[in-house]
Amino acid sequence: MRQKTLTFTIITFASLMWTFFYSASLNADTTGAKIWRVIDFSESDHKYLTLSRQRLTQKTQTIFGTQFHGTRRHDIALLQRLLDEKKIAADQRQLLQDMGVILGDIMLREFNVKWVIYHDQYGRSRALQLKHSDYFFFPITMISRRAETGLAVDIEALYQQAAQKIAGHYQSQRYD
Repeated sequence: MRQKTLTFTIITFASLMWTFFYSASLNADTTGAKIWRVIDFSESDHKYLTLSRQRLTQKTQTIFGTQFHGTRRHDIALLQRLLDEKKIAADQRQLLQDMGVILGDIMLREFNVKWVIYHDQYGRSRALQLKHSDYFFFPITMISRRAETGLAVDIEALYQQAAQKIAGHYQSQRYD
């Protein structure tokens, strides 16, 4: 009987030690560990983008008598005009983020990106992912975060910065 108890104790102890070390390794924060995940857009995410586009199109149609055409030059100029003429104020977060959706749509047409949900320890964000990579842009908040802090927002400069980062990423991925 004593032998069975000793064997049971040893097996239990070994099992507990294995469980402890295994679970500790799962929770260890290792350098370079991926702490985010990508989720496909849901129907409600697509609807969010659609409503954003509609709100901003209605605003530009009412104020300027024009709307977004799907061309980079025209759409960036129209976004900039909304800011320059103070038709959208720094405290109008939803409209500023709607502008970010339009900027994202421009990037979507120009670059090899797709809309995704980026989920990390801070929460869930709509993002553009450079296809076949772990490279992300967050155009929905690119404009709003700058405007809300009082910074002057240059839409063309934001677009060019994104273009340069994408070009740099592709250059770093080349195999010569």
